[in-house]
This record gives sequence, C-alpha cells and structure tokens, in this order.
Amino acid sequence: MSAKLPSLTNIPRRFPGYCLSLSTPLIDEMGLQLSTLDDSLVLSIGSGSGLLEACVRRQFPRLRIEAVEVAEGINSYLPDDCMHVVKGTWETCSRSSDASAWLFVYPRQPSLITKYLHTHAENVQLVIWLGPKVDWQDFKPCFESGLKVEEVKNCGLAEYEMMVIARL
Repeated sequence: MSAKLPSLTNIPRRFPGYCLSLSTPLIDEMGLQLSTLDDSLVLSIGSGSGLLEACVRRQFPRLRIEAVEVAEGINSYLPDDCMHVVKGTWETCSRSSDASAWLFVYPRQPSLITKYLHTHAENVQLVIWLGPKVDWQDFKPCFESGLKVEEVKNCGLAEYEMMVIARL
C-alpha cells in the first residue's frame, strides 16, 4: 500500500485510474451496509487499484476487506496480504467461499457474477453491485434467482451510476 488516499467530499468525484465516482456519503453507505455483517470477510472482486476498498477501510477499520484482481501490480492502496490474484476474468477466487459479502465495482461480465453465485455463495449474505445505470439491465438477471434485490438511492454516486444490494 503505497499511494496516499485522497480526501473525499459530499460531491461524487472521479479519481485518476478509478472508474467509480467516490464521495463521503458513498463510503458511509458502504460502511452501513457492510457493518451489518459483524466482522465477517468482505471480498471485492475486480478491485482495480483498491481505492474504494481502502477508503472504506479507513472509515470503517473494523471491516475485514480483501480484494481480487487479474494481475499483480494493479493494487495501489491495499496491503499486499489483502490481495488475491486470479488468472483471468473467467476464473473465480476460492477465498470468495469464506466471505460474507462480495463487492462488484464496474464488473465487465455478467457471467462472472453468475459463476461466483453458483460456485461460492455458501456463506455469502450480501452482494453489492456498483456500476453505470445503463449496465444494470445486463447484470440484473444474475440476481433474479432467490435474491432480495434493492437499489440504494441517494448513496453518493454520480447521477449515471447506481448501487444495488442483493441479500441471499
């Protein structure tokens, strides 16, 4: 973890090298949703630089957040022992079976979420999907089999982004 975390404000803002708009209200909402799981493991699948996860950890240090990415060297913000590497966007991480919550931030393929849900969901209680509103229709079918799904409104994202919570 070498990069300094940026200061966030109430206004959603994009940061270099990160796709999701970040804000203080978003981090607060993430902490609120994830804090319901006690001190269980949260796994961020496709974490990129780890900026969101590190911001959540800074505000909510009790949360155990680890991350998965397809290559080493992408992470700039999380400790190395919190990172897991998979071979490609088709491969799942076995650590996901130990997690109570998964984060998907701007995921690329609905099939990967479906694969995770079919192979590693035995302990998962909560899935958070963050991405562009226009992409949700492609990802919505992943969450339609037995999950309680809700969109979280006014959660500190840019107007073109959304947060969806799925409870198993």
